Amino acid sequence: MGKPNLDFIAFNNGVINRKTGEFLPHNKDYFLLSCIDIDYNLKRSETINFNKWLDWVSKKDPIKRKTILAALYMILGNFYQWQLFLEITGEGGSGKSVFNDIALMIAGEKNSASVNLKDLEKISTRTILLNKTFVFAPDQGKIKSDGAVLKGLTGEDMLLFEPKYVESFNAKIKAVFLITDNEPIIFTEHNGGISRRRTLFLFADKVPDNIKDDKLTDKIKLEIPDIIHLLINTFKDNPDEAKRLLEAQRDSKEAMAIKREVDHLLDFASYFETRESCNGLKAGKSGGEATAIYSLYKIYCQALDEQPIKQRNFMKFFKNALKQHHHKEPYKEKTAARITITNVYLKDDWEIVRQQWLS
Repeated sequence: MGKPNLDFIAFNNGVINRKTGEFLPHNKDYFLLSCIDIDYNLKRSETINFNKWLDWVSKKDPIKRKTILAALYMILGNFYQWQLFLEITGEGGSGKSVFNDIALMIAGEKNSASVNLKDLEKISTRTILLNKTFVFAPDQGKIKSDGAVLKGLTGEDMLLFEPKYVESFNAKIKAVFLITDNEPIIFTEHNGGISRRRTLFLFADKVPDNIKDDKLTDKIKLEIPDIIHLLINTFKDNPDEAKRLLEAQRDSKEAMAIKREVDHLLDFASYFETRESCNGLKAGKSGGEATAIYSLYKIYCQALDEQPIKQRNFMKFFKNALKQHHHKEPYKEKTAARITITNVYLKDDWEIVRQQWLS
């Protein structure tokens, strides 16, 4: 048997080209392994139930609405080469599982794998990912991770696999990753590898019981042909628009607010700004507590009961955190009398910042 032609999605009565939307007859040479168990109707209908869900999770914000469509389009088109992964967080009942179900339907069940993030760290359990185009980690609990495996999987790195009864080998995974959780993952990696890839969405509001529809996923399944048509027609002429929307979401205020809750270094960096003048704070420690970045960091950690990063690695990680806040001026430093002086300044007076940390 040949490899499945993943350009196509199978329905009962034919196949759809994921990239162009062209509807074609079944062909055994496509070697497709899964089928959406409904007929594809060429007559377009409104996606009433999908729209109801989309309006809820986007709060009818047109940009967030289109960005959620971009996330589904990335899964539909298997744009793993964008080197992004999706994480949707929010309390239970807010619409995360519906996103997961829609993604699974448009990717195809046989092309998908469900994983626990912790299991990915075990070489023996990674074989489930081979030949998949969509990997999802649903309902993850509170997790702390260095993200090394996730970074490798989404960065098209060669990874080691050890299937049972077969000699170990290296391979790349060509899949889009989706994580859903009630609490965002705590990543302990501060080199920027995760932050460049992590596209975070907040589904903030739980659906009230009086409007909750237990049959919503079943109703949306019947709309899948029209949802696929919507996704393809929205982005097929300019797939990079979808990528740009996701990169903007990655760097958005919404995503930053979520990350600051679980990354104390990112939160600490939010109290600073870079300026053109390189006469700001010293890089290390100093006798005056408000004149050096690491001295301020130790005060911050003490006030908020955080475990501080050692000084040896601190400035490298701090600069990466600072970069995520997208200041106009890049980080600069100079040396005077063997002291490193930066262009980093507190945004507010020290006494105001101190009170914010202590309150």
